[in-house]
Amino acid sequence: MLSLPNRRQRCQLRPSVDSSQSRDLREVPSALVAAGAAVVHRIIIGAPKKDEGGAVMVCDIFSEPGLTAPNACRKLPLYNNFENHENISDMWFGVSVSSGQQNGLMACAHRYVKHVTVFGKNPEAKRLGFGVCFKYDTHLEPEAARIPCDGKPYTDYHLSFGLCQAGTSCHLSSRYDIETMGSPGAKTWRGAVDAFFRRNTWIKEWVGSNTDVNYPVDNYAYLGMSVTTGQFFDTTRPAWAAGAPRANDTGAVLLFERNRAPNNNELERNRTLIGELSLAFASVVFTEVMVCCNVLPFREQVASSFGYVIAAVDINSDGLDDLVVGAPFYYEYGVGGAVYVYINEGPPRYIHQDMKPLKLVGLKEESRFGFAVAGLGDVDRDGYSDVAVGAPYEDQGAVYIYLGSKDGLSVKPSQIIRGSDIKRTHTISTTFGYSLSGGVDLDNNKYPDLIVGAYNADRAFAIYARPIKNIRAELKYILPIDPTASRCLSSSEVCTTFQVCLTTPTDFEHRAGELIIVQKIEAETFQPNKKRSRVIFSKAKDTPTPHILIERFSMTDYNKCTTAQLMLVDRFDIHNTVKLKLTLDLDNDLDRADHLRVLRIDQYPILNKKLGTLIINANFKKNCGDDELCESALHTEAHMNLPLEKGEPAYYLGSDTMNMTVSVRNTGESAYDAMLEVEHPAEVSFAGRVILNKKSVLDCSTVNDTLVRCDLGNPMENGDFTKLLLKFEPRRDVDGLNATLKFLVRTTTSSIDTREQEPFMFHINVVRAAELEIKGIAKPEQVWYGGKVVGASAMRSEAEIGSEVIHVYSVFNFGPYMVPMFEVNLRWPLEVENMRKNGKYLLYLLELPKVVVNGLTTSCQARKKNSIDPLNFTMFLNQFEPLRRPFRTISISRKVTTERNYTLTSRYSHNRMKRQIVPAESIRVDGRVLNVVTMKCGQNTRCVDFSCAVTNLKKHSHAVITIKARLWNATFVEDYPRVDQVSIFSSAEIGLDPLIDIRQKTDNDFAEAETKAYPDSSLYQRSEGVPWWVIALAVIIGILVLVIIAYCLYKIGFFKRNQHPRNGKYGLVSQTEKSELTQFDQYPDNHFH
Repeated sequence: MLSLPNRRQRCQLRPSVDSSQSRDLREVPSALVAAGAAVVHRIIIGAPKKDEGGAVMVCDIFSEPGLTAPNACRKLPLYNNFENHENISDMWFGVSVSSGQQNGLMACAHRYVKHVTVFGKNPEAKRLGFGVCFKYDTHLEPEAARIPCDGKPYTDYHLSFGLCQAGTSCHLSSRYDIETMGSPGAKTWRGAVDAFFRRNTWIKEWVGSNTDVNYPVDNYAYLGMSVTTGQFFDTTRPAWAAGAPRANDTGAVLLFERNRAPNNNELERNRTLIGELSLAFASVVFTEVMVCCNVLPFREQVASSFGYVIAAVDINSDGLDDLVVGAPFYYEYGVGGAVYVYINEGPPRYIHQDMKPLKLVGLKEESRFGFAVAGLGDVDRDGYSDVAVGAPYEDQGAVYIYLGSKDGLSVKPSQIIRGSDIKRTHTISTTFGYSLSGGVDLDNNKYPDLIVGAYNADRAFAIYARPIKNIRAELKYILPIDPTASRCLSSSEVCTTFQVCLTTPTDFEHRAGELIIVQKIEAETFQPNKKRSRVIFSKAKDTPTPHILIERFSMTDYNKCTTAQLMLVDRFDIHNTVKLKLTLDLDNDLDRADHLRVLRIDQYPILNKKLGTLIINANFKKNCGDDELCESALHTEAHMNLPLEKGEPAYYLGSDTMNMTVSVRNTGESAYDAMLEVEHPAEVSFAGRVILNKKSVLDCSTVNDTLVRCDLGNPMENGDFTKLLLKFEPRRDVDGLNATLKFLVRTTTSSIDTREQEPFMFHINVVRAAELEIKGIAKPEQVWYGGKVVGASAMRSEAEIGSEVIHVYSVFNFGPYMVPMFEVNLRWPLEVENMRKNGKYLLYLLELPKVVVNGLTTSCQARKKNSIDPLNFTMFLNQFEPLRRPFRTISISRKVTTERNYTLTSRYSHNRMKRQIVPAESIRVDGRVLNVVTMKCGQNTRCVDFSCAVTNLKKHSHAVITIKARLWNATFVEDYPRVDQVSIFSSAEIGLDPLIDIRQKTDNDFAEAETKAYPDSSLYQRSEGVPWWVIALAVIIGILVLVIIAYCLYKIGFFKRNQHPRNGKYGLVSQTEKSELTQFDQYPDNHFH
């Protein structure tokens, strides 16, 4: 039996601990507020909001089969005219109900209030929320009223026992006639448990907790929210379990035993199950309070309300009860509610602290899975008790059925009964499964039934267990499949036959023709990862599903045999066993029955799925000797066709493929399903195979991203030899490859491989190697300068600056790796180096250098400002406006105005020009001596730097960098008018990011481009050469003429000196006078050269 509150109230369901369960089911209507539990052939329903103080209804649901259910219900009376003496208004009678079967019935009203007057200095009236439970006998006559908190201290009101709310949960044991009540409001809602034992005419009361000394739980733990009794520690003595869903913030369940000390009426706590802390042992027994120690973490969820409901069920039939605990507010993503199953291990540990419970969870968030739990009894007649779990807020509500076994409770539900499955005109909105009760056979068919409450629909549903029929399926014979022989009667296909027989026990109660058996045999596709079958059924070959054979027949006898024929339609595997699955079912019309009438449920049995399921193995006939065991011997050789580096194969990224040569030879018996398997990294894909010998390979295919499988033959006969080349290549994202690639090569067979050869393992080092080469040329290689010097302000076109100069650098990638990114560092000769801020221009840039890669053009980036057109010459030419600052002009007055905005005298300008002019060097070319001036960065030239980014340069492709400039004509005309040649060099160098880790040679990463500038004929024209003998003759003639003139002068006395008197005009001149004469240009020694 069970109870539910009215849908308008928030009250907890307290299910009975009596066990029950169900199978395929039907419903019985009830117009009551809640659901109920079975006592004999009645359903007891608690309706705590009915009328004024609640009610407990007794409903007789059965009449003669085929007649409409009478729906006759009556109210249970209270004990000894209780309503005439006490205030029963709003006491919620029926909030919890419990059936003790032969021991009667217990029903409680936890909101019962007793009015008392407290005398003292200030007398006052108090309303004490004691709560009350009523005991009824088997005839449902009231026996007693239990108010366990009456007589206990209440002056402190909720701090003591003034708000006990006893009867929030109750349990009446069918074994020991023990009445147990939970009082979660006692002691500031710590809670308490009271048990009443009745023998003959006397009553013994045991209490769980009365004082504050070492109280087992803290305030607001709600101990007693759920209670039950069971044989947890002994098969002859009762023990108690009580839930405290708010203890330790997670919830707890406390296990109690009766204190065996003389004259002691206490329950001593034995164990504690805690939501976050699993178990604790009681090592000390106090007179009134049970204590524990040694707590083990279990780490469950805060606020999951562990212990909200509990049930004692002997799941594994060992004589000791196991414990089922609900935590309906447990939450995870996609999960709503949990149930924990503690399987009793027996002496000496029983339910102990090291135990890890089985955890079942709800399938939908906020479904409150575990809000109700109940034992079902043995619903499938296998000797083990089963369990029902309610999830009232999963859609319209649901009840999960779990089957017991010797190993405990099943992990997966055997059946889910949903509120939407109930065949009624009245729709259930929610709360189907809010309360449960089972374990009682309502219709006397030897199967326990289930009562389910749905308070939100004001309905209670009786769901009956259908009887189970034991029909056993057995294989009589099956012939092996011979792929080389045809056994089909109507075709040339390969066939085999088998026979299956169904047997029933001698007590099979159905007459011939009453049960229609549906026999289904499915070939292979019932197995996981089997999408197609190698065989079909001859009888079903013309159907949409020829691999499934469905037959219907009635059991005319206790034995029924059928024969079927299989046809082999796919030879891709002729060694592994073909598996068939036979399942049985019954063909009946229960779904179309009148659900408003009482049915004879025995007319609608179900089959025992365990006996009615059969796996049939169809084996192939093999050429493997008398023992049918194929002992093959596969010899495998494999190596990578890659260069070796330090003894390991190396793969250069960008190369075409990674090739692997594999050879396999079988020297033993036939190897069926012989396969060559290659495991490779996910970054590598299979590119194909080449057969290197005459033996053909059926196929090589990719199983998934990391596995290639080649069929070597089915079977691969003795002496067969296969050699093939397997090709692999990186996927698109080659930069994501690991530094090492691992390949594993092995052969497999469904036969026995006697060699058991270890797989081949290859570790391939991935090498990023790219040979980059840069070259530079000038276009044109030769240019001329000359003509009139034109100032910048007077220029009207770029051509007036000077000749156009183009330097082109080409970077070629010889591969094999595609270089994702690198830079070319470009140096351009802009000015003459003069150790000053600015020098004369050489090759004047009007635009940024351009880079062309894969048809895409980008610009280089200057490393400094004013590297491009520092005079804003482009803007000047576009606007035809004079520049703001003066430019160089030619002045006849020997005054020189420079473009750097300063003026020098003729003598100073002459010296400055000498410093800026780079001296020429004499070199011999083809027998001639030439005066050549060389301009290079870092020597006598001031250069500007550019960074040119190149991306994704593929193998055997190139990037082109183009630099366009103008030869500054004025500089060369003024400074180098009479040299034979001026060579101006730019340079470029490849720069790789070391983080990319590319292997390449650097000896060809630097290049120069040379422009040769020549003066035109207007500036300089070399004279023709004079023969040497002419020069010698002229020298001799000159010497002779000089000698003759000297001789003639001697003859006429030219070399004779005249003597002057000492007192003449200049005879005696003092040193002072000589100095004065010199100052006034009168002394003959003062002359100018």
